Amino acid sequence: MNSLYSAIIKINELLFTCHDFQTSNQIFCLFLLQKCYKKLYKAENTPGTLNFFKTILHRTDVNGKVKGRFKPHYELLMAVGEGLVKEQFIEFFNMDNESSKPEHHFLTNLEDDGHSEEEKRDILYKILSEFINKYGYGMVEAFIVDGKLAIKQILEPISTEPDELYNYSLQLCHWYLQLLELSDTAKEGDMNRLILNCKYNLPFFYSHSKLSKYLVENIDFVLKCEYLLSPLQRTRVLKGSFVNIHGGKGRNVESDLVQEHSVCNQKSLIKTLGANKSEKAILRVTSAADTFANICSKFDESVHLKPKSGRHSKPINEQDQNVIYKQVRKLRPFQHTPGRKLKGFTNIKAMPLAEPDLQEFHARLNQIILRLARSLSVSVDEDEEVIDEIDDNLPEL
Repeated sequence: MNSLYSAIIKINELLFTCHDFQTSNQIFCLFLLQKCYKKLYKAENTPGTLNFFKTILHRTDVNGKVKGRFKPHYELLMAVGEGLVKEQFIEFFNMDNESSKPEHHFLTNLEDDGHSEEEKRDILYKILSEFINKYGYGMVEAFIVDGKLAIKQILEPISTEPDELYNYSLQLCHWYLQLLELSDTAKEGDMNRLILNCKYNLPFFYSHSKLSKYLVENIDFVLKCEYLLSPLQRTRVLKGSFVNIHGGKGRNVESDLVQEHSVCNQKSLIKTLGANKSEKAILRVTSAADTFANICSKFDESVHLKPKSGRHSKPINEQDQNVIYKQVRKLRPFQHTPGRKLKGFTNIKAMPLAEPDLQEFHARLNQIILRLARSLSVSVDEDEEVIDEIDDNLPEL
């Protein structure tokens, strides 16, 4: 009986740990954005870099330090990333500009009226597959070899002298699409993509540090959802990762972000109590913190009162997008030019995880999996910066 009771307690602790992991979804997005800027943002104002686009767009609120300034850094990366992916398609289809006619050997078949809708769809899939393989967007393919997890990299090799601007732009596109995927998954509340996103996160976290604690947490989450939890508990964990507080399609947010806003509202009310506040008074005032915050925000909207802000910022608009497009078209970053240099980014790789690092990457993943399966501690970087307080500049709900 005692052994049965101990087993139940152990399972409950395990399930609690897995449920607690979902409170890190928004933190993962923040951490990825932070490491993206740490790798791709430097003081050199070299054409084609994030700092260059920040300068020409006059984004004075972007300084490379994401903590506390999530929104302006995220918007700049999204704008530049969108412009670069657009440039990839223009280069891929041999177009002079966005209005010119695309050229591709598969497109000639689409003009034939003899093709059925299914045949045309297959042709379009072939074109998309060729585009993905060319730029390495199918870079991670997880499969099992001899009972161990393996990662396959799919990228057309370029055997000539490296082009640093090409490599920088391509790697920025990978960071951009991964962050965009995380954001879209949250908005749609798509629990089917949640585990897949965790797998795709692994090369990005590993490229930052072999001892990244977020690398371990991603693997831990995947193992628990795929192999440990019951189907019902797995569904509860995945569905509990997102919540829709406004209603409507595509308006979900991460559950942990809602909790962060709630904590922020509670802290602001506790401060108003002043000194010598009792525990009972704290419980009374914080029980309706979210309602108070909602009433205040609605009142401010009704009287057209804008929230105070110490930073001058404006959202990315269509004019900014056109500026980015013109600059990217002028640079032609995806027209591979052997020997082209990029000041401040010497020997930068085209992908977050380079081909020579794959063997060590596989070994590290299998080491983590083996230790987690045996409930053993995994060595991580204790000095790694943790984003656990984002009260000053929370992403909007």
